[in-house]
This record gives sequence, structure tokens and C-alpha cells, in this order.
Amino acid sequence: MTQNQLSLFSANEINRATPNRPVLMSKDFLIDWKSRIVTYQQQIWNNPPSQQTSLFESSSNQFDPDSVDPFGLLYQPFEFYRLPEDGQENCLYFVVDLMQPLLLYVGETQQTPKKRWMNHYCRDYTDNYLALNHHYKLEVAVNIGFWWNTPTNRKARQAMELALIDKWRSPFNKENWHIYSQPFKKAGSINY
Repeated sequence: MTQNQLSLFSANEINRATPNRPVLMSKDFLIDWKSRIVTYQQQIWNNPPSQQTSLFESSSNQFDPDSVDPFGLLYQPFEFYRLPEDGQENCLYFVVDLMQPLLLYVGETQQTPKKRWMNHYCRDYTDNYLALNHHYKLEVAVNIGFWWNTPTNRKARQAMELALIDKWRSPFNKENWHIYSQPFKKAGSINY
């Protein structure tokens, strides 16, 4: 700052440390955030987009994201990773709040789901989502469902995963953060 420039704040005010506290999302904002996603996903679920077909290419090897209904799977409790290992591998998995219903996350793994989930960032997001809903006494029922009919080839599974992420716009997937932001990003904080 030059000698002739006036200061709006004293040196003490400038140098004072401000506490790094997370901003708590308001109840209305949370309800609106969930409502916007549910509205979009319900439109997709009730009116699947029409698929353009080609006269020249065989589409028998292409994955059809409409062949998987993430809301029609058998669901396990969100803490499934604390249950005994079932040994199955290679799957797509879906984190869903069944109270809405709201698809929060789509993932794929070549590990058993338990091994994949132990250090997964989505677990923190989901824990923060649950904490904020409980803080406002909003009912939630977050569960996880698995779709086992997946190829062993990882690139093929990842292509399936991406097609489903694009279709459903699941908010905890990084591919959709530009749409929904990251309001449940870090453990212990709720940002928006």
C-alpha cells in the first residue's frame, strides 16, 4: 500500500485470523437442492429419452443405460461395508436416498464392493448428507444397490458407469459437480 492510499481497515483488522468454520447449508436450500435433482431424475425415470439408432452400425455391443434401473435394485444398508464380505467382484453400484427417491452416486469396481468402499470419497459425502438431513430432522433412507451383470473389462464397466452418470446426473459424481456444486465435499464440513 502506498503512503498516499487510505486504508479501510487497521493493520490489526487485516491480520486478525478469521475462524475457518464451514457454512451450514440452510434447510430451505437443502430441500430445494434435493428437489431439483429429484425432479430431473423422475423425468428421466418416467420418460426415458429416445435413442437414435443407426442404419449402418450394429448396436448389439453397446451398453444401453436404460437397461439398468437404479431404483429397482435390491438395496443394502449404507453401512454394508461393515457386513461380512460376500466375495463378489465387478459391479456397478448405486447410492440412493430411497425417501425421495434420489440417486446420489453411481460407481463401478473390480474389487469387492466392501474393499472399494472403505476409503471412498463418496462415503464422506454421504455421511455429510446424512448429518445435514438429520440436523434438520428430514427423513432419509440412504442405501446402496449393486448391479452384478457387468463385464470384467474395466474400460467397458467405466463406459457403462459414465453413461449412467450422464443419464441420471447423480450429484456426488465429479462429472456433475459443475451442475450441483460440491455441498457435501469434506468430512466435518458442509459447503455450498
